[in-house]
Amino acid sequence: MCFYMQRCLLLVLIVLMLVVKVWGEPVCEILYFNELKGLPSNHITRIIQDKQGAIWMATWNGLCLYDGYEFHTYKSNDALSTSDRFRNVVMEEDGNFVCAIDDDFFNFNVVSHVFSRLNGVEKEYAKQKMTLHPLQIKTEISLTDDFGTRWQIAFDGRISYCGQDDNTFTNMPDRIKLNHITGFFIDRQKCLWIYGHDGVCRIAFFDNNIHRLAFSGGAAVKCLFSDSDGQSFWMASSNGMVRYYADLQSSPQYLDAQGHLSNKMDHFGRKVYCMDRFDDKLWLGCKGEGVFVLGKTLENILPDLDVYSFECDSLERLWVATMDDGLKVIQKGEHYIIYNVETPMKSIRRLLLTSSGELLLAGPEGLAVAKIDKDLQKMKFHLYLNQPDNEASLPSNAVMSLLESSSGRIYVGTESRGLCYMEEDKQSFHRMSHYQNVILSLSEWDGKIWIVSSNRIENVDESTNTRTVYDHYPYPINVSHGECAPLITAEGKWLVPVSSGVYVMDMKQYIAKRYVPPLVILNASVDGYRHGLQGDTLLLSPDERNLSVQFAALDYIYNENIVYAYRFMKEGEENTNWIDLGEQHSLTLMDICPGEYVLEMRSTDASGGWADNIRHIKVFVEPKFSETVLAKVLLIMVVVVGWGYIIRYLKVIKRRQREIADTYLKLIEENARIRESEVTTLRRRKSVIGVAPNHKQAETQTTILAVEQLSEYDNEFLSRVSAFVEENLSNANATIDDMALATITSKSVLYRKMKLLTGNSPMDFLASARIREACHLLESTQLLVKDISSRCGYTSQRYFSRAFKRDLNMSPSEYRDTHKILN
Repeated sequence: MCFYMQRCLLLVLIVLMLVVKVWGEPVCEILYFNELKGLPSNHITRIIQDKQGAIWMATWNGLCLYDGYEFHTYKSNDALSTSDRFRNVVMEEDGNFVCAIDDDFFNFNVVSHVFSRLNGVEKEYAKQKMTLHPLQIKTEISLTDDFGTRWQIAFDGRISYCGQDDNTFTNMPDRIKLNHITGFFIDRQKCLWIYGHDGVCRIAFFDNNIHRLAFSGGAAVKCLFSDSDGQSFWMASSNGMVRYYADLQSSPQYLDAQGHLSNKMDHFGRKVYCMDRFDDKLWLGCKGEGVFVLGKTLENILPDLDVYSFECDSLERLWVATMDDGLKVIQKGEHYIIYNVETPMKSIRRLLLTSSGELLLAGPEGLAVAKIDKDLQKMKFHLYLNQPDNEASLPSNAVMSLLESSSGRIYVGTESRGLCYMEEDKQSFHRMSHYQNVILSLSEWDGKIWIVSSNRIENVDESTNTRTVYDHYPYPINVSHGECAPLITAEGKWLVPVSSGVYVMDMKQYIAKRYVPPLVILNASVDGYRHGLQGDTLLLSPDERNLSVQFAALDYIYNENIVYAYRFMKEGEENTNWIDLGEQHSLTLMDICPGEYVLEMRSTDASGGWADNIRHIKVFVEPKFSETVLAKVLLIMVVVVGWGYIIRYLKVIKRRQREIADTYLKLIEENARIRESEVTTLRRRKSVIGVAPNHKQAETQTTILAVEQLSEYDNEFLSRVSAFVEENLSNANATIDDMALATITSKSVLYRKMKLLTGNSPMDFLASARIREACHLLESTQLLVKDISSRCGYTSQRYFSRAFKRDLNMSPSEYRDTHKILN
C-alpha cells in the first residue's frame, strides 16, 4: 500500500512539473541563415535596420538586404573598389549608409542603391563614426521582450530566461548554433539577430500567455460545454475522458463510467460529441452508444446510436441529431417520450434553432430547413443541395457547421467549399470566396463571425465585410484545430480545441498586438534595367514604357499569410479598384501610355487583414514627339490636307471619265443618227430612181472620232468599243466576251481600261448607250415601249422599264409624256 501511494505521489509530481513547464515556459523561435539560405557570405560584420525598417547585413561578400523572403546583395563596382569585404556599416541621419570596405570608405544610397567614394574630410568623419560602433561584443546579450520575460544569451550559445516576478534564470534546452558570435542587433519587432563568422541567427519571441489548459492533453477534444453558471465547463476527449472544470484556474474532476465526479483521473468510457442541459440534467450525446442522462443517476436512452448534436426548443423538447438514424425528439414529462421525425436526410451532424422558429439540419447529404411546429406531423422540410450550374445554390452538400448571427443572418460552413450565408429570400446562398477551406466550426464574438478551420482562425466583420486571419503560429507547437467550436468565457478567454488538448488564449490581448509591416520598394526596373527612384517619383523617358517593381511588407517574424494588392491610375483619379497579387510581391506594367500616374501598393498583416501601409509612387512617362499634342495637330492637318487633295484628284478623274464616256456615248448616238439618216436617204433614192443603197458608203461616213485628252492608242481602243456598242445596241445576246474579241483585248484588260477611261464597266457602258438610244426613240417616234425595248437590246419590257427608271428616275412612259410637254 505504501509503495502504491509513493507511485501515485510521484505521478502527481511529474504531472505538476509538466503543467508548470507548459504554463510558465516562454516561447521563442530560432531561425538560422547562411550561404545555403541565400547569404552572399557566412562572415557577417554588422546588422542594422534602415529608417524604412529593412534589415541590412554587412558581409565579406557585399552589402545584403533581407526583406523577409530573400537576400538582395549590392556590391561596389571595380572602378570604386576592387574588394567587396565590408568590415563595418553605420547609418547617417539622412538614412543612407557609410560603409567601410577594407581600408576605404564609401557612401551607399539606400534608395538608388549606388555607392560613391568619400573625400578626405568625409573619410575622417567616417572613421570617427566607426569607432563609436565597435564590432566585437564584450558581454553576454541581455534583453526584455514585449511580454516582460528577461533573456540572456551567453557566448557559448546558452539561452536562459527569467519571468517578471522571478530573479532566477532558467536554461532553455536549445542553444545558439554559432561558433563565433561577434555581435547582435534588436529590430523594431523586438527580434534578436545574433551574427558571427558562420552566419546569422534570428530569435523571435511569442506571447507565453497562450498556454495549454491544465490536464487537457493526450487526445483530441470532441466537445466543450459551458455550464449554466458561466464559469464552469465540461470537456470531452476522443479517448473517452470527460473532465469538469469549476473555472480556468482549478484542476479538473473526472466523470467515471457510473456518472460520478472524482478528483482522481478516470474514464467515462464513451466518446461524447455533444452536451446540453435539459430538464435540469446534463445530457451527453455519444458516438455509438446513444444518449446518457446525468441526474441523480446515469441513464442511457436511445442506445447504439451516433449522436452528434442537441437543441432545446421553447416547447420543452430536446431535438437529437443522429448519424444514419435521422432526427429524434424527446418530450419532457413524467417519462420521456421519444418521437421519430420524418426528414429528407438520415445523417445529421448539426442542429440549429433560429430566432424566427426554424429548425436547420446539417449533414453530409445537404441542408434541410423546416418551421418548428407543435404537431411534428405538420413539419415539412425543404432540402437544399448543390447545383453545379447554379452559383446561388448551396456550395457543397457536405455541411459541417451552422450559425445564426445577432443580425439574423444564417451562416453555413461546408466541408470542401468554404463559407456561405443564406440570403433573405431563404432560396439562395451567397458564397464568401475568401473561405475555401474545410470549416470546422462557427462562432460569434465581439461583433464578428469567427471561422475555425484546421490550421487557422479567421473572422469577418458583417458591417464592413472585412476579413482577418489568425494562423496557428502563436501556439508553442504545431497543432491543428478540433471539430468542436471554441468555448469563449465571459472574460473573453478562448478555449481552443486542438489535436492534443485545449489552448487558452486572451484573444483581445492577442489582437491588440498586431504588427503593421512597413511596405518598402526593393527594386524598380524599366525595360529590364534597374532604375533609381527619386524619392517616391519615377521618371520614364520617351523610349521607356515597361515598368517592373519589386516590394515587400517587412515582417521578420511571420510573413506567410501576407498578401498584396496594387492599383495603377491616372493622377487625380479616384475609386480605382485594387488588383490582388496574392503572395506575389512584384508587379509588371507593360506599354504604359504617356502621362502622369500614381502606383499604389498595399499588403495585409500576418493575420490577413489589410494593413494601413499603402505605398505611393508617382510615375511620369514622357511622350515621344509623335505622341505630343503638336504632333497630333500636325498629323490631323496633314490628314485633312491629304484627304482634300485626294478628294479633289478623284473628282477630277471622275469628271474626266464622265466627259470621255459622254463624248463616246454622244458619238455613238450621232453615228446612229447619221446611219439612220443615210439609210433613209438611200431608201428614198431607191424609191425614186431604183438604185440600190451603198451600205459601205454609209459606214465610211460614220467612222469619225478623236478625243484630244486621250492618247492615240486609247482613242483607237474606245473607237473599237464604240463600234461594237453601235453594232450591238439591239443585240440582246451581246456579251463581254464578244466586246473583248471586237476590241482585240482580254476580258480583264477590257474591264480595267474601261473603268480607267470612262469610270464604267464594259456592260454598264453598253447599257448607258442603250438607254440613250431608248430616250431618242421615245422622243422622236411613236413606237411602243415594248418595241423600243426590243430595238435597244432588252428581251423583257419589264427589265427595260426597271433599268430605265434606275438611270433616269422615271419610267419610259413618264419620260415620253414629259418630253412631249417640253417639246
